[in-house]
Amino acid sequence: MEKTTYRLTTYGLQKFVEALEKKSANYFKGNPKSAKNINFAALERAAKLQGLTTTRETFERIFKNDLDRGNDLSSLEKIAKWLEITLGPRDYREIKKTSSHIAQQREERDITTTRESVLNSLIATPRIPESCPYVGLNAFDESTAQWFFGRDKAFKQLLDKIKKSSFVFVVGVSGSGKSSLVKAKLIPEMAQRGYQILLMKPWSNPIQRLKDALTEGTGADVVELEERIDRDGLLAAIPTLPTQQNLLVIDQFEEVFTVCSREDERSKFIQMLVDIAQQDNPDFMIVVTMRIDFLAHCSRANLNKIVNEQMVVISEMSENELRDVIAKPAETQGYQLSDGLLDLILRDIEDEPNCLPLLEFALEELWETRDRQNRLLTLDGYRQMNRLKGALNCHADRLYAKQSKNGQEWMRRIFLKLVRTGKDTKDTRQRERRQELLGLAGQDTNAKKEIENMLKILVGEKGRLLVASDEKGDEIIDLAHEALMDGWQRFAEWRTCDRDLRRKADLIQDAFNQWNETKDIEMFSMSEGFFEEVEKVEDVINVHLTTEQREFLQRNRFKYRPWLDPKHAIELVDIPGGTFWMGSPEGKGNSNEKPYHKVTVPTFCMGKYPVTQAQWYAVAKSPKVNRDLISNPSFHSGENRPVEQVSWLDVQEFCKRLSNLTGQLYRLPSEAEWEYACRAGKEKYTEYWFGDDAS
Repeated sequence: MEKTTYRLTTYGLQKFVEALEKKSANYFKGNPKSAKNINFAALERAAKLQGLTTTRETFERIFKNDLDRGNDLSSLEKIAKWLEITLGPRDYREIKKTSSHIAQQREERDITTTRESVLNSLIATPRIPESCPYVGLNAFDESTAQWFFGRDKAFKQLLDKIKKSSFVFVVGVSGSGKSSLVKAKLIPEMAQRGYQILLMKPWSNPIQRLKDALTEGTGADVVELEERIDRDGLLAAIPTLPTQQNLLVIDQFEEVFTVCSREDERSKFIQMLVDIAQQDNPDFMIVVTMRIDFLAHCSRANLNKIVNEQMVVISEMSENELRDVIAKPAETQGYQLSDGLLDLILRDIEDEPNCLPLLEFALEELWETRDRQNRLLTLDGYRQMNRLKGALNCHADRLYAKQSKNGQEWMRRIFLKLVRTGKDTKDTRQRERRQELLGLAGQDTNAKKEIENMLKILVGEKGRLLVASDEKGDEIIDLAHEALMDGWQRFAEWRTCDRDLRRKADLIQDAFNQWNETKDIEMFSMSEGFFEEVEKVEDVINVHLTTEQREFLQRNRFKYRPWLDPKHAIELVDIPGGTFWMGSPEGKGNSNEKPYHKVTVPTFCMGKYPVTQAQWYAVAKSPKVNRDLISNPSFHSGENRPVEQVSWLDVQEFCKRLSNLTGQLYRLPSEAEWEYACRAGKEKYTEYWFGDDAS
């Protein structure tokens, strides 16, 4: 039976690739952005995040465009819908998967393709590009460098500085375009010069991120390089890199001070960079981008001296530079600005210094409402979106208003989770693993689905407020830009509430990350003083914590409040009441076991096992009643061994504390209760409950 499948034509393939590029540059392994360079693993993950069940094999059949294989039409239509394009008759061709037709189909396809090519070259007008030349809240990079204008002077300063030093800091206020300058101008320039580009952000573990940057895609021996870094530092590891010339770009260096909580790791990482700077090796260059308000944090390991001598400050743009930023990208796509639009935007910029992210977002919104017929960006469109300051705020508010009440609450919690709440410094963005954000739902599967859906909206083409990236198999979610924190008024208001509470939540996360990353996880925990602070607000702080972080908090509780740990509970058994002969009859036992007499014992509960040393320790750490207790009194130590070397008075204190902790009365058994329990219901006397023979 014949199975009808379809493949894209050359025209259709180009259309699909362009739509994929517009959706995200992360779907390509490098330049040029073509079907040959598609990152199919990233594409499959993104599709699953969007709720598609499309497999990698399906994507490969579409974009590799195998002549003899294809997909059913519904698969092509599904992917086209996701890419927001419409399939036309010129976009695909039918393939009949029977061997008798293959040769004929190949011939027909070749003729059809040739005919299309000839017709297009003879009668078709040149296709005018309609890709948006503005990047919104995202930084410019290699894929969008063709639309990056206005920073020629700053780029020249950067190149001049690099000629003199192999370690350069690019600093400026938030929103000044530091990352765009490095990614869209410097990286392509250095790649053209033959440098291998190594790109990283410090996050909470900068040394591991450095290792990843040096090994991912370079062909370096991972084990050898990581061992050298751990043992001797970065300087000793450089000779193991396969490429001779390397440029390490550390973006958002302020994360070293805001997100990395381990002082030892922070100091070691900075010292490694200082060692490199002091060598001044032109074959291994480092360029760092950092917010200028973190200069004061660079005082350690002589880093401030290096920064001061080797710093490029990104200043505000001149009016001519801003004109280029606004008008030239549109001109590359064949569009002009209507009369009065450019002047109005420039006036708005005067009231909003360092507003490049807001400007790019406003221009991106303006592009969507452009006059396609007259190829204009219009003044009316700019006014309708509330101009420069209002564009982002209106967009985010519209998105928020469309969500359900639950969706709005998850939106708030997600955004607050992506911010590091400052105390002596401004708030900063804080990337999170997608799994961490899902952890806010706890064990509630419906809530997890709601978070999944919210992330899909916020990252998607309609949202554009968050960005997703792949790092070593982890999907990382981040604010599209810090400008959101003040540019969206509702978000700014959220951040004014519960600041002390959220700072504590950040510190809990720091402690958890430190505990989770170390090989000896029993060695690291929260300090007892900080735990006591958290314990006072635990009921309200849990909403800011993931499931794993709440479990970590509980683990610390059991460390400092061991009596609360269920594993230390005394296991009891019910002893039914009854009558038995107590003591030893004549001719049996010892003299102190006489007289042999009947005793009736009411029902009671008794510990199933002797009290262990771990149980004793847990209760001994609880609040005192009458006397102090030694927490580890036993000679033969071992958590599960019976406690010994304790007095009758010690045991009385133990029972009183245990009673206070549980709300039930605990005491030592009477001699009659003890013997009755040990006889285990035996009516006839035996030396032991199992008989007379001790063996």
